[in-house]
Amino acid sequence: MRVIEQYRRPFDEILYSPESVDQLGELDIELALCQLVGPLVFARMTGLRVITHQDCTRIVEGFIAAQTGDQPAWVEASSPNQ
Repeated sequence: MRVIEQYRRPFDEILYSPESVDQLGELDIELALCQLVGPLVFARMTGLRVITHQDCTRIVEGFIAAQTGDQPAWVEASSPNQ
C-alpha cells in the first residue's frame, strides 16, 4: 500500500459516507482533501503554530460551512450581535 493511500483512506471513508454526501453533496474529493489538510501541512511546514484539536475542529467546521452556506458555531458564538 502506498503511503498516500494509507493516510487518505480515513478521509475517503468519511467524505464518501452517505452522511457526508447527504450533508455536503457531491464533492471533488481531491480538492476537499487539499482544503482540509492544507492548513495542517502549512502550519507544520512553517512552524507557525502547533495545531490543536480545537484548531482541527474549526478547520472542519469552516469547510462544512463553506460547502453548506451555514456559519460555524464558533463564528456565531463570537458574533457581537449575539
